[in-house]
Amino acid sequence: PYMVYFKGFIEGDNGVRIETDPNYKPFTPVEVPAGGSLKFEGNEIDFLSTDHLLISGIETRDIFFNDGLPEGYYKICIRAYDFETDQPLSAEEPIGCSMDFGIFHIDPPEILLPLCGENVFPTMSQNIAFSWTIPINSPMNTEYILTLAEVPEGQSPDEAVNALDYPPFFETRTFSPSYIYSMADPQLEEGSTYVAQIRAYDPEEKAIFKNNGYSEVCTFKYTKQLFWIDDPEFELVDTNISVFTLDTIVESIVDFPFELKKTKFCGKIEYK
Repeated sequence: PYMVYFKGFIEGDNGVRIETDPNYKPFTPVEVPAGGSLKFEGNEIDFLSTDHLLISGIETRDIFFNDGLPEGYYKICIRAYDFETDQPLSAEEPIGCSMDFGIFHIDPPEILLPLCGENVFPTMSQNIAFSWTIPINSPMNTEYILTLAEVPEGQSPDEAVNALDYPPFFETRTFSPSYIYSMADPQLEEGSTYVAQIRAYDPEEKAIFKNNGYSEVCTFKYTKQLFWIDDPEFELVDTNISVFTLDTIVESIVDFPFELKKTKFCGKIEYK
């Protein structure tokens, strides 16, 4: 048998190279039987652990705290060394190298509903539909995390998300690309603006999503719906809508010397 240790490197066509420190040598050798082979799994690959690596072409923190290795084609090369003499026992690259393999990250989901910037009108049952896209090439068991937060006055949506306390105003997990926000969930405050964000996550931690799976943020305003009614005998039943007559709107702005005739209007009115 041979008493050996290994060094290796991972190299991409994007300028990224991760290699074993040239001064690395483990405390104990690996025994390789004559004519035999070895299989390494996980933390058994000590020569490519974070304790013994030199990284170039990318910041170390970007690999471990952001999206992992950047997209591109990579190869892994391993070389054996004699434990006693430190002399190489196997040939240098391309011997001992893998075939090129690609690393491509999956796009995060996009929020479909509510529409970004939309006014969401209160209902008796607080029934609000949230839906988002299923990222292409995402695993079948992808889990989604829906987070809602109120946007304080003077803050941008991104600032509101970055300043989130835990637990947030609302958060739920689902394997479906949709969620119905109902009376079972926290009551939304009328007149408030909320920010929504979806995160896609692989429970098996095999798939890599861009931006750590976080979607772009979207805001919506939870506000009453405005109606013009020209029937003086109209009775308001639904308290979630606001009703105005043309007289009450115009008379509060302009003092007309004449009486307004009742007129029907059709269309959409937005007010702040």
